[in-house]
Amino acid sequence: MRPGAAARSGSPYTITTGRDDNGDSVFNDRPQGVGRNTVTTAGMWDVAGRLTYAFGFGDRPQASGGGPGGGQVVMIRMGGGGAGDMLGSLGGGGAENKRIRIELFVAASNMFNVVNPTGYSGVMTSPFFLEPTAAGPARKLDIGMKIGF
Repeated sequence: MRPGAAARSGSPYTITTGRDDNGDSVFNDRPQGVGRNTVTTAGMWDVAGRLTYAFGFGDRPQASGGGPGGGQVVMIRMGGGGAGDMLGSLGGGGAENKRIRIELFVAASNMFNVVNPTGYSGVMTSPFFLEPTAAGPARKLDIGMKIGF
């Protein structure tokens, strides 16, 4: 199991009136006495994890040559997909040394299905003033398989 967590503090944003108060044809005027980035969104957090099981079968062919006494064993270890170091450790037989390797995995993000609001509106004339207009992704579960040879 490879757990992970991420947390972020809120982002600053600016309150605007939604009108052209100073007559410059730009509708992003701030209220009197309000500076830039004076309001902060809510923070966000996420917990994710990945569980991998790898196994293999079939012996790798041995390289020929070398000298008296037979051939040499050539081993090339390749990682990738986030589970390269786990091959063999969960497969119970050294899956990385096998001719064909199969890796089964389950990966989850936002495991606790936390609502992470985004897209806050700082426009005073908006019905969504100081409210979020969207949310981050909901819980996601990926189940898959990789085959290597």
